[in-house]
Amino acid sequence: MSAIGGYAVYQTRGSAAEVRKVTEGVVPSSLASADLVLQVKDVQLATMTLVYAPDANMVSQAEDDLKKKKASLQEALKLRAKDAASHAQKGFVA
Repeated sequence: MSAIGGYAVYQTRGSAAEVRKVTEGVVPSSLASADLVLQVKDVQLATMTLVYAPDANMVSQAEDDLKKKKASLQEALKLRAKDAASHAQKGFVA
């Protein structure tokens, strides 16, 4: 009976280690990827605002906003490329 209990404890610890590895690696990576998607959408919206700006003042404001969002996205992509764990992840942000 104690052998079965010992094996169960061993299996539980192994499973806990696997769960920890997934949550420490995959979950943050997924969240970072979702954040990149959000930043791409921000750039798209800023571009649409620029395209449909009704006057020169709005164009100027939209250009400034687009430049800021583009710079933010480029910085996030550089950071993501630096933190990429695999060749596939590096290719995704390249």
